Amino acid sequence: DRINGMMELAFSDARAFAGSAERSRAFARAAKQQIETMKSDSAFFRVWPAFIAARENLEGFQPRMTADLTPEYRCHLEDGSKLVAEGAALITYLAEARVPMPKSCAEFFDKCESFRTNRPS
Repeated sequence: DRINGMMELAFSDARAFAGSAERSRAFARAAKQQIETMKSDSAFFRVWPAFIAARENLEGFQPRMTADLTPEYRCHLEDGSKLVAEGAALITYLAEARVPMPKSCAEFFDKCESFRTNRPS
């Protein structure tokens, strides 16, 4: 939930990332189901494909780029795309390992905050 919340906050003011929050929320829900389902549980065969599909949907998100963007802003949006992929990977690691990763999460949160606060004009 915290990772998803930080991703939503990071992209909340970026119109180019409109729609990413819904994908992020769907992936976070699927990850929670994956964590709660034991691999020996028959529900795993329903939960795992939904988890993978939600991850691929989130990773496939591309910000809207228009021809009039400055090179600095275009680079910022590309950094945001990398941040989305990094968030998806972190959630995947947490869901599969089922252990906390405080250092990785803290580093990701810092990157989200930096993205949000260092937006070019």
